[in-house]
Amino acid sequence: MFRLLLKYKKGEEVKFLSHLEEIRTMERALRRSKLLLLYSQGFTPRPLLSFGPPLPVGFTSRAQQMEMRVSDKYTPLQVLSIVNPCLPVGFTLLEAEELKIDSPSLGSLPVKIEYLLKVEGKDVGTSISHFLSQPQHYMNRGSEKKGAYPFDVRPYVLTLEEKENKVIRAELLFTPQGSIKIRELEHALGIKILKGERVSLNIYDISKLSSL
Repeated sequence: MFRLLLKYKKGEEVKFLSHLEEIRTMERALRRSKLLLLYSQGFTPRPLLSFGPPLPVGFTSRAQQMEMRVSDKYTPLQVLSIVNPCLPVGFTLLEAEELKIDSPSLGSLPVKIEYLLKVEGKDVGTSISHFLSQPQHYMNRGSEKKGAYPFDVRPYVLTLEEKENKVIRAELLFTPQGSIKIRELEHALGIKILKGERVSLNIYDISKLSSL
């Protein structure tokens, strides 16, 4: 058995696909590729795939990630040449690398995600400064039926930087225990996000944060 990490681009043509629709699209493409995928057991076998953090609907990305398991060894160049012709317009496989069998799974590690956000709103710079100055920022999670509860989103915002033309560069932390949702960030800053792009996704050393 071999494990492969795939990094791919999600473009304008497919930015309104949900996370589940994206998973199904990639699964169908990999089936068409004839790679020797490993499958789950049971009555409805599925390819052994796992995906990185969900991308907000309507966002594009240069940094989508997916892990798959195969029964034969492939070089990165082979994976690119086999898979890319099977992907629909809007998806492009950028990189492939082999993972160690005993390395942590894709969804078990904290990751730092960088976004570029085109926004509208008044005094964006002031809103950013005010938010970053707060040691805590609680927002309501849950529902009235299941029970609402306060959740501190501040530790999951690593960097906010106002660029030109009302563009914000944001570095957000995504962990198995929690994260901040894009719509929560929008509400916390009092802005409206018009367009978003995920620029990078990297493993993050959570020991740098004393608040988590």
